[in-house]
Amino acid sequence: MHQRTWTAEFYLHSDRAVPAIDFLSRSPVAARIEAIVEAVRAFPPPSFPPSQMWHVMSDEMKGLYEIRVRYRQTLHRLFCILDANGAKHGLSGPALVLVSGGTKPLGRAMSTDVYADAIEYRDRYKSTTPRPVVR
Repeated sequence: MHQRTWTAEFYLHSDRAVPAIDFLSRSPVAARIEAIVEAVRAFPPPSFPPSQMWHVMSDEMKGLYEIRVRYRQTLHRLFCILDANGAKHGLSGPALVLVSGGTKPLGRAMSTDVYADAIEYRDRYKSTTPRPVVR
């Protein structure tokens, strides 16, 4: 059976901001993050296994995945949604949606504001049809 190709999409917030692009534009590891995005998009879970660079989040972050890249003493995280049913909500098919990101020093907690934004974006994304992505 042929698996439909997943697209990579950028979440578009109600204020027209694109948080994932804002994050990537100031990230020194954007090229590495984008390479992981392409790998996950080409072989979406369960084909692409959980690892140090890609894993599912839990608790209040349930429904989000994160791409992690360590650079020097900083951890860069890009939060994503896997939308297997994107076609039912106005997308061309299944999509890896890049939502937002954050950075933190190794050994420290991520700012709660970064998580709160990701949760807000996830909830708005899941409750909106057509899905709010850059078109």
